[in-house]
Amino acid sequence: MIVIKKFNGELPVSFDPFMQEKECMVNATEMANIFGKRVKDYLKNDRTRAFLKVLEIELGNSKKDDEKDQNLKVQRENPPFETENIRSENDRNLESQEDDSPFETDDEFSENILKVVKGGRNSGTWIHRYVAIDFAMWLDPRFNYWVVKTIEEILFGYARKRDLSFKRTLEIKDRMKLLKEKENPTGEDFTEFLQLDAEQKQEQNNRSHLTSTRISEIQILIFTESDMLGK
Repeated sequence: MIVIKKFNGELPVSFDPFMQEKECMVNATEMANIFGKRVKDYLKNDRTRAFLKVLEIELGNSKKDDEKDQNLKVQRENPPFETENIRSENDRNLESQEDDSPFETDDEFSENILKVVKGGRNSGTWIHRYVAIDFAMWLDPRFNYWVVKTIEEILFGYARKRDLSFKRTLEIKDRMKLLKEKENPTGEDFTEFLQLDAEQKQEQNNRSHLTSTRISEIQILIFTESDMLGK
């Protein structure tokens, strides 16, 4: 399930919350295109390569060299499935970076850290969200902030909105209880009570809408995976 966002109205950047091992991946080629830079230059950086090695260890991806070579061979020989009907607006720019393979470096990394997709609507170099945040800072500080906020919203926005809604509902209920227990309620108290009751119902509707939207997103993801597996 690809989520496409635009930075300052420029070329879009694709985010996939569940692309690899349920990890959020970001299209680094699209990120680089916004600033006229190449992913390969970032990956050649000694600091970058050191960071990727740390991720390999911390995410439990360390493999023997022969396993890495076999995975790389399979990846190159088997083009990925196209999982979206949405075509990125800067596909034409991706073509100019076909030779921008991160595997030209000495080190090769697991696909849930760095993955190359050749051809199709989702082509480009995809990187783990941790790497995307680091890459964004390498590109531009303001862009880095935008990437962090976007990833946060995609991964945690639903839960945060529900939590805030529940918190507001509890506040409303506490206030309504105080008004009901008031010995000599006024007309203003009655008006406030009705307003709070309406707001409480609205919060319930908001949560129902959030849940329905989330269920629809998950169903799309399941159907997409089924199509990819030929089920």
